[in-house]
Amino acid sequence: MLAVVVGLLGLVALAVGLLRSPLFAVERVRVSGTTGVGHAEVIRASGVRRGDALVDVDPARVRAEVMSVPLVASARVEREWPHTVRITVTEEVPLATLAVAGRTLVVGRGGRTLGDAGSLSGVAVGNDLPRIVVADGVIGSVPKAGSVLPEQLMPVVALVEQLPPRLAARLQEVTVAADGSLTLTLGDGAGTVELGRAEDVPAKLIAVESVLAAVDLDCLDVLDVSDATRPRIRRRAGCAVGPPTVAAPTDRPNGQSDAQPDGQVTKPSAGQATKPSARQPTKPSAGQVTKPSAGQSTKPSAGRVTTTVAVGGRSGR
Repeated sequence: MLAVVVGLLGLVALAVGLLRSPLFAVERVRVSGTTGVGHAEVIRASGVRRGDALVDVDPARVRAEVMSVPLVASARVEREWPHTVRITVTEEVPLATLAVAGRTLVVGRGGRTLGDAGSLSGVAVGNDLPRIVVADGVIGSVPKAGSVLPEQLMPVVALVEQLPPRLAARLQEVTVAADGSLTLTLGDGAGTVELGRAEDVPAKLIAVESVLAAVDLDCLDVLDVSDATRPRIRRRAGCAVGPPTVAAPTDRPNGQSDAQPDGQVTKPSAGQATKPSARQPTKPSAGQVTKPSAGQSTKPSAGRVTTTVAVGGRSGR
């Protein structure tokens, strides 16, 4: 029995010795999936060296080390016996740029800082990325590459990530004021959108998308959705004033509302019905009677508009 145990221990020792021998040493580290990150940078971060025993390579540890590289979003590490370690990388996708303290940083999804825009070779940092402009005092120090943005800016990241496609295609800049209120600047001179504080963002974005789908963007100056239930539009000077859109009051450039002045009658176009304004009594035509509401006298008071309906060709009050 003792001889059997000794024999088994000998076999285990021999196996361990073989696994740690040059017969099973790392000879190559293969990296795939990179465009902005160099292979050498990934290998250096992995900590795997040629000649290491393949059995000692811990895929979980190597994965964590590789993901510490700012441009790496995720990584998969595999040991391929007898001599290879394979690392497959998924890179971060730039979401926006951050202008702070005279520097321009690239920010990825989730709010991770990827580095300075000018130092990221192989990463597409084009003019199509929206800019996040932060007022002085909103954040303290400039975020380091690989770190997550300060908590104060995370609502902005969430906002950019959930933008509807129509708005995302037009967004040029997000300004964060000292009080935390947000303003969106649209490209091609299409005006600005005032969101107010980063509250009820989904409802505000729905309101913005609804209005932008219906208005002439060449005339849009400011769209205010700080109250998502009461969006307001201000048009550019010289633009014709149109009807309110999706219940949004429309202001003239001088601050007047689209509503007609009190007591003024609008002349309808051909075939268009006109609702009388206040103080303008309506005289029933032949074949019409006045229909009172519940509890209301049928005798119209001075200056009150009454609703009339036709009943069987006869008229009455």
